[in-house]
Amino acid sequence: MLPDVQNTQSQVKRRVPWVGVDGVKHLVYVFYPSLGYVRTPATVSVYCSLTSEVRGINMSRTVEVVYKCFEKQCLLADNVVKSLDFLKERLGSADGFVKVTLDYFVEKTSPRSMIKQFLPITASVVGICESSSTSLLMIVKVPYTSCCPCSKEIANGKGAHNQRSFASVALINPNGTVLFEHIVNLVEECASAPVFELLKRPDEKHVTVEAYENPKFVEDVVRAISDRLSKNPISDGFWVKVEHQESIHVHQAVAFDCSDRTNAWWFLLEV
Repeated sequence: MLPDVQNTQSQVKRRVPWVGVDGVKHLVYVFYPSLGYVRTPATVSVYCSLTSEVRGINMSRTVEVVYKCFEKQCLLADNVVKSLDFLKERLGSADGFVKVTLDYFVEKTSPRSMIKQFLPITASVVGICESSSTSLLMIVKVPYTSCCPCSKEIANGKGAHNQRSFASVALINPNGTVLFEHIVNLVEECASAPVFELLKRPDEKHVTVEAYENPKFVEDVVRAISDRLSKNPISDGFWVKVEHQESIHVHQAVAFDCSDRTNAWWFLLEV
């Protein structure tokens, strides 16, 4: 029998809160409102906790969790929770973490030419179990365009600089009816203007004018998104990160907000 080295005693008696694997590539089933269930590539992270006595975890079993729980199962809340239960049982751990990240395509129509198309976004579903308390997170990173209010004000009507921008929104224990599309729509309604993959000249004029007439700082957007999520709760909590990739600076402008400041560390779980 081959030696089980990782199952030996640890020389340093210190608990490891999270240990596991990142970057596991796998195919998962995801639901599209108009297409049904579609199998799509995803990247999965699986962690568990390790007691102070044991030197290491059985890493191969974390990958087994991915194949066992997502090979034929759809990426739904119940299945993510089941994957946590299987992870803790298989690894003999008190805590578990599973994150599935994928590219998702939101159906859109250009504003003037009415051309149907897709907006690619990055989305994650995360399950966390700590001390018998389980949380589910839905995280969506939405692109949009922003027009700088300062630039518009000081340019004397001769223009303003725009930025490609992103809002990452995480919902903590979202209700069962929330779709990725809901978050995309919410962000776009709070932005200067939405972005599209395909724009003809009338569409480009429409988007450009819409952004120019609706200038927004990162602070404006993060407040608007957080205000909407607070007044119309669709989850137990949320956090929001807004990033404007400055077009006339070499840095980014960033703003954060969350419903519960005690859980601000969840910013680390960005898509």
